[in-house]
Amino acid sequence: MGHGRPGIDPAAGSGVSAAGSGVSAAGSGRLPRLSRLSRLSRHPGSDEQQGPTGYSGLAIASFVTGLILPLIGIVVAVPLGIVALVKLSGTGRKGRWMAISGIVLSVLWWVAVITIAVILAAQHAERDSAGTITKAGKINFGDILENDCVNIPHLADNAEVDTFDLEGVPCADAHNAETVSVLPVPGSTYPGQSELDKQSSRDCVSAVQQVPGVSADFRPYILLPNKDIWDGMDGHRVLCFVVDSTFGDMTGSLQD
Repeated sequence: MGHGRPGIDPAAGSGVSAAGSGVSAAGSGRLPRLSRLSRLSRHPGSDEQQGPTGYSGLAIASFVTGLILPLIGIVVAVPLGIVALVKLSGTGRKGRWMAISGIVLSVLWWVAVITIAVILAAQHAERDSAGTITKAGKINFGDILENDCVNIPHLADNAEVDTFDLEGVPCADAHNAETVSVLPVPGSTYPGQSELDKQSSRDCVSAVQQVPGVSADFRPYILLPNKDIWDGMDGHRVLCFVVDSTFGDMTGSLQD
């Protein structure tokens, strides 16, 4: 009794010690919670600090646009691809190859379009300052003028002519038709080929008869616009030609 502290039972003291050891045991069974300070001070390279690692939406958009929309790719895919490359720099996101591919594809599309346009332009007939055809080539229905010498495909068959196959040539070269008159057709509604033929036949025959070099060996030939040509530029016209009665080739101009 004399060794104990006043008011404290030695047995109770040992109970406190046991309880304390119990708390210590419980504490060793689970990790202490991180404080706010310790969470914020994690290493900057940890997972919580890294951005998304998926594909960039801008890179995908650039690739798809450059692949399937060639005509607008140069104004859409290229800017999207450049922005995507800038945003992808220094991140773990994917899509760099898509952004580059979108830019390259759109540029290649436009190179192809320009190349085709140059090739087609080189195939068209050329005129001098007076409007006379000086180089043979393709000629559109709406571009044919009076006194033009033309090759009309399948002339003897009296079949529908594909106007994309019309060829303008210098009159000194072989040709099977010479334009005598371009007859304008009034109105905005397509009248149909039968009506166009009826309206223009008499005028075409009269125009051919007035050509100085025309004889019984020649005849008139009319080229009528279809609905598609009528609706296009310079389609409200009928072309009147003079042709050989055997539909053979001619050289020189009958109107000289």
